[in-house]
Amino acid sequence: MRAGAGIFTGPDPLLDAAIRSGDPLFGSTVIDVSFSQGMNDSGQIAFFYGLEDRRTGIARADPLAAVPEPGSITLLAAGLGALYLARRRNRRRPV
Repeated sequence: MRAGAGIFTGPDPLLDAAIRSGDPLFGSTVIDVSFSQGMNDSGQIAFFYGLEDRRTGIARADPLAAVPEPGSITLLAAGLGALYLARRRNRRRPV
């Protein structure tokens, strides 16, 4: 097993790993993984794998859907709440 072998989608080796040696795959453990121009416009990655039980093949990793950060949702809710209160206050003012 090559230590640190894997396919990564960013700089963080823990958070950005698509697949790496030591990961479980198809009921076995990955011991070898390689990539060569196997990415499409949808962000799917095709890669070659070698497993501990001597199986080999080509598999596809699909990108995870983007999940908004909790801070962004809170900020959006606060902004909408402030907008609602401002409109409500403007309606109560006598003309």
